[in-house]
Amino acid sequence: MKIEGRMKSPEYVAQSTMYYRMLIDGEEDNTKIDAIKDELDTAFARMQHGGWLSDYDKPTISSIRTSPSLITTTYPGHFGVKVGTVIEESKEEKGYYLIKADQKISLRDGLLLTYTTRGKRDEAIKFSARDLVDRSFDPISSINKGETGYLEIPGSYPLLFPLELRRISLHNASLQKLDEGHYNSYRYPFSLTLTVKQEGITLVSSHLPSFVKEEITKYYPIDISEARKEQPLTKNIETIFTTGLHEKVIAADITIENRHPLPLSKLFIPLSLLKEVRRSYYQYLVECIEVAIKAPFENINSISQIGMILPKEVKSLLLIIEIFPLLTLKGH
Repeated sequence: MKIEGRMKSPEYVAQSTMYYRMLIDGEEDNTKIDAIKDELDTAFARMQHGGWLSDYDKPTISSIRTSPSLITTTYPGHFGVKVGTVIEESKEEKGYYLIKADQKISLRDGLLLTYTTRGKRDEAIKFSARDLVDRSFDPISSINKGETGYLEIPGSYPLLFPLELRRISLHNASLQKLDEGHYNSYRYPFSLTLTVKQEGITLVSSHLPSFVKEEITKYYPIDISEARKEQPLTKNIETIFTTGLHEKVIAADITIENRHPLPLSKLFIPLSLLKEVRRSYYQYLVECIEVAIKAPFENINSISQIGMILPKEVKSLLLIIEIFPLLTLKGH
């Protein structure tokens, strides 16, 4: 199944995937399903019309349609969901209209009205519910289902009552847009042993994925100087080598061995240098892992050879795939 999200809002993508996930999982509570469907229609929905398939699901062209049509040609834009009816304009307060709510209408909901022009096209009036009042014109925060109240509609339009009032956005449905840095991708965890020497540091990784047969070691000659005051080198190493959001590997645990004549608290290594070593070593690890993944397939020339390095359950299927093109069907 593919759910289209191109040129749609984050709200639409969230609600549509949530709706279909609920159906696929077999949700039986119709109240929950209807609530999500209502929010989905609020995020994006169009009116329906026969279009070029106007005879679809009709025994003959003159038959009456029994199924929903496609989209309308009078107003093809986002039409939302009906939340009430505009009954009349207030005689006391200009610009306020009496509303009977089919669903709860809240302040800051995005609303839509349409009126027909002389060319018989529907023009949209889009506005926010910025002012709601009760029948006594006292301010309220919402008009509940089945209740009536007044709503301010900006502008002056040739409206014919009663008129459908539709909701095209919810006041509380905005979703924060996240950049890629907020997503946690999977990173290979490994055990790291870091040895500090006079002339540099050595990094050794173990407990890598099973297809990496050996420990991976790399030496970095760097300047390690005596600190003028006590340094949190152990903490710095642990922090730097267990972070790095965009890395594909991460040290799950670190063992630090000191073979320098001075204690670690008396040694100074710039943080920028430690980060540079981490980036270099982690990139080296990724390259080694990629080589290990590709190695079994380097000399493979046929599907049956692939089967030799895969589980037994897969071999029979691969054999069928390989010999199928050699089969000759009768009559062909």
